[in-house]
Amino acid sequence: MLLSENSADTRYKALVLRLNAALNAKDLAAIDDCVTPDFVELRAGARSGPEGLRDWLREVYRTVREPRWQVLGLVAEGTTVVLRVLFTGIDASGAPISVEQAHFYEVRDERLAIHHVIQHCEDECGELTGSGKRPAASVA
Repeated sequence: MLLSENSADTRYKALVLRLNAALNAKDLAAIDDCVTPDFVELRAGARSGPEGLRDWLREVYRTVREPRWQVLGLVAEGTTVVLRVLFTGIDASGAPISVEQAHFYEVRDERLAIHHVIQHCEDECGELTGSGKRPAASVA
C-alpha cells in the first residue's frame, strides 16, 4: 500500500525533520510547535517539557561549536518515528565530535510527546560538560 502525502506516517516524519532542522538552525522558538507541553525526555537526569529541551540545547550550543545533526535515516510506524543521525561538532578542547544516534519519538496530537536516544561512539563517550569529552547519551 502506498502512503498518501497526508498519511500519519508522512506527517509524523515531517514533524521530526522540522524539529531536527530547528536544532541545526538553533531555532529554540520552533520547539513549541514541535513538542507537547508535557513533552517527556527519557535521557537520564534530563528535564522534561519544552523548556527542559531548550535548556539542554542551550548547553549543547554553549559547549559544542558547530553542532549538527545530519539525517542518515527516518522511519515511521503508527505513532513512533525513528530518526538516525550523525551528530558532529567540535568540543571544548578543539577535538571533532562524531556520534551516530538513533532518536525514538512518540507522537500525540500531531506533536512529539516522548523522546529517547541511543548512540554509538567509536571511542570514549563522556557527558556533555564542555570538558572536552565526547557527548554521551545526553546529546540528542
